[in-house]
Amino acid sequence: MKTIRLFYRHFNINTTRAGTAKLLKTLRHSLRILHKDNSKKLEWDESLSSGNLIWANGMTKHLDDYSLEERQTIFDGIIPRAKLKNESRLKDQRRQLRHKVKKMCDSERKSGNEHAAYLLEKIYLQGHNEKVPETPISHLENLTPPMARHKQKMKTVRKFALLHNRLVGAKPNVNSTYLQEGIFKIPHRWKVDDNTITPEEWLEYTKGCLKHFFPNYPIHALVVHVDERLKNELTGAHCHYFLSGQDSVFGNWDLLKTQIEVVNQFIDSKNRLLIEQKKELEKQGKFEESEKLEDLEELLPENCTLTREQSAIHGERLQRMFYEHINHHFLNPKGLHAEVSSEEERETLEYKKMARQAPSAKSKREYNYESRLIEELKKERLLLEQTAADEKNEIARLVSQREQLTSEITESESIFEWQKSQQQEELEQLQQGNRELRFEGIRLKNFAEKISGKVSEELSSIIRQAYIAVQYQQRGQQHKANDYFIRLTERLENEMDLDIKQIMQSVIDAIESTDLDDSNDTEVTYD
Repeated sequence: MKTIRLFYRHFNINTTRAGTAKLLKTLRHSLRILHKDNSKKLEWDESLSSGNLIWANGMTKHLDDYSLEERQTIFDGIIPRAKLKNESRLKDQRRQLRHKVKKMCDSERKSGNEHAAYLLEKIYLQGHNEKVPETPISHLENLTPPMARHKQKMKTVRKFALLHNRLVGAKPNVNSTYLQEGIFKIPHRWKVDDNTITPEEWLEYTKGCLKHFFPNYPIHALVVHVDERLKNELTGAHCHYFLSGQDSVFGNWDLLKTQIEVVNQFIDSKNRLLIEQKKELEKQGKFEESEKLEDLEELLPENCTLTREQSAIHGERLQRMFYEHINHHFLNPKGLHAEVSSEEERETLEYKKMARQAPSAKSKREYNYESRLIEELKKERLLLEQTAADEKNEIARLVSQREQLTSEITESESIFEWQKSQQQEELEQLQQGNRELRFEGIRLKNFAEKISGKVSEELSSIIRQAYIAVQYQQRGQQHKANDYFIRLTERLENEMDLDIKQIMQSVIDAIESTDLDDSNDTEVTYD
């Protein structure tokens, strides 16, 4: 069983100027009749209003099914009528006329005219809050056979009906309760949605509860609102009731007195049960447990003259009575159990503030649809601001990341360009080296061809001359050696390739630089 809190409040409205003004405001709000005073207030969400229900004139319908004019008719039928001039004198005349019609009824019954007596009863027994219908009067008018002194009696009947109908709905004494407005609601925070308790169930329970405790007091209207919440919610449905303060049987404006009597009966039954429990415990010898039981509650005075403290006690007991009934007949079968707020909860600042504001118009309370909407919009704004800040940080992170990547790309491009230039240089060097190698290869090829051809013959001749020159030099015949060296040098200049010439020249220079003995003058030959 899920434990929840139930919000119940009622307001007894009298016909003083302040009481009437309060009733006009609360009825306009409940029937969704916009007024210049609240046209700019956010009291409900128009897009959700199609779910509102109303019970009036014995029918349950969607409130939107009534046109503005039809809702105004319901409104006009609930608000107090203007006080009739000489109302007290008119009520005395009605009482006298009712007595005459009753005597007619008794007379017709004695004479055996049962049908006439039945019609007369339907006329004079009409409740103080209900108009005399035309149908029984018309049937009585056309009665066959007619009553004795028929025209005279019909004149009295019609005079009574006209006067009674004028007085129906007349305002009570300003100190009496003209109407009681009440509300049953499970606050949003308990998460009881329309799937658990439907708007139709709210309406039917409220009607059944009022008829159970106050059967003689007509219900003017019941209205269930489902549009005083946010679009994403299914909680917060609540039922307003408008209970007449006039007893339909005797015509007395004594709702408060009746409520005190009903509450006293409720407390008296609790007291008797407590007494029986104490007696049973004492009979079993459990005196200590008996003493621990709660004390009997004192009943309230039934003269409707309550002190401020007694009024608070009456309200608290009435609430307990309703809680017990709603739990047993409505909530417990759904797995819910409503408890009265604990003393600690009632002492909180928030609870006290709500209690102080409860009598005020909804548009002036801190806890209403407009304030909840503003609070929700503030939460959405904070969420959007946080989301925007997160997105801004994400954008900054992405910009920083992009800048870092750009820097890395720039650096990579620089490195790539440098590497490219280096590779280009290396390529050019390789190409140059290849060209040089190709040139050297061609040169060596030519050199090889020369060596393999005439060069070999020239080399053989030069070697012979060099040999002879060396021999003369070894013999010390330097002048002859010099002649050969000179001729050899000339041949190198005129006939030999540069590379061979350099080699041969180095050999000749080395030989010429050698100091040898020239004493032997014998002719030298290669053989």
